[in-house]
Amino acid sequence: GDVEEDMRVRIAAILALRTMHGDCLSCLDALRRTLMEDSYDLVNPTLGVLKQMGQRAAPAVPDILRWLDETDPRLVDRTAQTLGAIRARPDLVLPALEAVILRRGSDDAARAMAAYGSPAFEYAARILSEGDEYARYSILWTFANLGEKAAPIVPELIVLIDGEDPDISSRAIGTLGFIGPKAAAAVPTLMKRLSYGETVQRAKDAAKTLMRLGPRAEEALLSGLQSSHETTRRQSLRVLTHFHVRTAFALDALGPLTRSKDARIRADAMDAVGAALFDPREPQKVYPAAEDPATIAKVRALLEAAVEDPEEPVRDRATRYLDWLNARH
Repeated sequence: GDVEEDMRVRIAAILALRTMHGDCLSCLDALRRTLMEDSYDLVNPTLGVLKQMGQRAAPAVPDILRWLDETDPRLVDRTAQTLGAIRARPDLVLPALEAVILRRGSDDAARAMAAYGSPAFEYAARILSEGDEYARYSILWTFANLGEKAAPIVPELIVLIDGEDPDISSRAIGTLGFIGPKAAAAVPTLMKRLSYGETVQRAKDAAKTLMRLGPRAEEALLSGLQSSHETTRRQSLRVLTHFHVRTAFALDALGPLTRSKDARIRADAMDAVGAALFDPREPQKVYPAAEDPATIAKVRALLEAAVEDPEEPVRDRATRYLDWLNARH
């Protein structure tokens, strides 16, 4: 009975420290001693207090690390959360987090790793290269949220695009999109997915990401519109129309497509031509090119040439955009 009462008192004391919102540096030695005990009821709230202390709890990192080897996944995740909040001793913590992610996959361990910033990328890259699908998922989901800061792992992401697992490939493509223009090295590989995509979904993922990679992607799409391969031309055109790209940069390349033998390509080309000036979803929303006389003249010529097209879908789209243009100019 005395032992149980002592345990309840100790737990209550630890919980009370949490109300101090991390301002308990004088208790750090006592908290570290608590981590040496094999009691979930004591260790779990202790980790919560140390998490609140943040970097002030750095001396306790070696004591905290032992709990990453615990078999209880709840305690392992809580330990990872605490280490991510403290962000100290990357020389000790990052290899330990890598081992956890490789062993069982852990979003909490991946988030903790990401919290360390640039020192973490070496470990994340290795997990993407060597880990199983669960480990890779943990890194991909987490590091996507870092945006352009995750640029150091772009080479590993490019390799995963061509991997055998379509889900991992799609997630890697999505992560590149979150990184943005700093992932421009992926443009050639993504363009291949447009041309030879094994699945429709992977081609769509590649198209969506391309539109977030900046000028280099625009150059690649322009080249795609002029490709000798019909599939490449069609997919590049679909990227422009489906994702509502401002297409003024591509008008010269779109001209031949408005005269294609394939009516579907001609119809899509009308959407792409109109999108040089207008947002197809909101015609009242005009793009800066709508004030450029040279661009207006090119668009008008392409639309007027199509209003007599023998296919109704082509005529209708050309007429719609021409009406918008005439209403404004």
